[in-house]
Amino acid sequence: MLRSLVGSEMCIRDRSTGTSRMVTWALLLAAAFAAAAPSPNGLCIRTHSDMVLTHDGTHLKTEVYLPFPYLGKWPTVLIRTPYGTPTSTSTDCLKYHGAGFAVVYQDTRGQHGSEGAFSLFHDDGLDGLYTMEWIATQKWHTGKILTDGASALGIVQYQAAPYAHPSLAAMWVTVGSPSVYSQLAFPGGMLREADVGLWVAKTSPEWAGAVMSELRAHPLKDSYGETVETLGREGSAQ
Repeated sequence: MLRSLVGSEMCIRDRSTGTSRMVTWALLLAAAFAAAAPSPNGLCIRTHSDMVLTHDGTHLKTEVYLPFPYLGKWPTVLIRTPYGTPTSTSTDCLKYHGAGFAVVYQDTRGQHGSEGAFSLFHDDGLDGLYTMEWIATQKWHTGKILTDGASALGIVQYQAAPYAHPSLAAMWVTVGSPSVYSQLAFPGGMLREADVGLWVAKTSPEWAGAVMSELRAHPLKDSYGETVETLGREGSAQ
């Protein structure tokens, strides 16, 4: 599973698994692309925003941060989040700009500026795929996409991975579960009512009731649970 960013190969990195992968990641960033010039004011500047159209007509708020001086083509880091897009002093954005990457942040479905209904990751596979396709068509993009993020931001990466978009060259997942049903919501077959309910209520209070009701209606792993199961589907992402 550990392959380079060169060509069409995929490299999956999990920072929770050890130092050796951190070293590999650092070498990957250093060798893959030339560094961009730092922003003259030390800030990560949003160059433009868009509403990306997904498979069912839902539009997702998407913000693009290009490295200074904002002209040219770059490999792109995609960060999809339910928590809102960052400020101009985001350390992740500044880090990637310094390594020669454009950065794209996107509000996940039903969150902040994005349309649609929030769910427990059921739409993030196709939403991620369509977002990658949108990035691939942009004139500032070189054809290489890296996804990044921890926890929920890592889970959305796993959801999109089996679709194996040809531009997806690497994933950088931290403490994210590839199995929303078996490892996150229903470990051992029992709903983690308190933990999941608290996270949903804090993350998306508008949709918390609907999400928890839907989970309670599917205590057994049926087609509902299978739609968010990526564990065992890694082969299709290689």
